[in-house]
Amino acid sequence: MRIVCIQPLPESIYYQYTNHVTINCTIETRENRTYEVWLVKVRNRLEFRDRWDEFVRAEDIRAGYILYFERNSLYEFVVKVFTCNSVERPLQFRFLVDMKKTHVQRARLAIPMSFWREHIANQVNDTTRAILLCKGGRYNVPIIQSHGKALMEHGDAREFMDQSGIVKGITCVFTLIGYECVVFKIRVLDG
Repeated sequence: MRIVCIQPLPESIYYQYTNHVTINCTIETRENRTYEVWLVKVRNRLEFRDRWDEFVRAEDIRAGYILYFERNSLYEFVVKVFTCNSVERPLQFRFLVDMKKTHVQRARLAIPMSFWREHIANQVNDTTRAILLCKGGRYNVPIIQSHGKALMEHGDAREFMDQSGIVKGITCVFTLIGYECVVFKIRVLDG
């Protein structure tokens, strides 16, 4: 990732971190997703390192976006993301799936039940099917609910796995973007 512009920290804030070489920090999004990153002193600047790239990839942070950090404590930040035209990005509800051998072999994906209850169950009109959008493809996959689980399987599930290049060890980010029926925009993160 190429950083275009780095705004220096105000001196009053920078001073609070000068006695620390590295600090383990928590970054939280407005959607309550948290990431552990390291704040590292490099020359006379402070930079987020280590798991920072995981945050950038999972949250789909792009060049030109503006990140506003609200500091709750020395080690905790809430981040707001603004697009290139300085408009705060709308809330994005997503979950990550680390692909296991059984996911790939059976072409079966589970929707976390906490995500299902909070964002789908009473807010989406048609919960019997999902439309998966990935790498220019559109895949219709039935949602089967039983035994306290919500599984996306059958239909175009195998084609989705094969065409998207999903293999064991890859992480997929499922972002809910539709409310008439369940629609997920999927980003495949390289392992």
